[in-house]
Amino acid sequence: MEPFTLTLTELIQELTDDIRQQEDQLRTLANRFRASKVAAGIALFLCLYSMTLKPTAPFINYLWLTLAIGAMLVALVSHKRCELLKALIAQNRWFRSIVVEEAYTGKVIGPEL
Repeated sequence: MEPFTLTLTELIQELTDDIRQQEDQLRTLANRFRASKVAAGIALFLCLYSMTLKPTAPFINYLWLTLAIGAMLVALVSHKRCELLKALIAQNRWFRSIVVEEAYTGKVIGPEL
């Protein structure tokens, strides 16, 4: 049984599609990162406001603080995922450039399998 192989054109197209999907994911993550930073700022402001200017029950202060910390954690995770996705996109672009160069020059650049 023959192993599944792709032609160079199919491989280039598949890499291009993967890069496009990863860029869409990156935009979604960047939007989530921005939204969670704003949410964390608002929750922290409300926490400080309720602690200093307005006498409220202590659990309300803890609630705002918990929401601010949760939003900050979401922002941190989104930021780290963005960094990893950017590295993956760069690696895929580099690999695609090698495949394109091999396809158009005819010489083998990468390792032979």
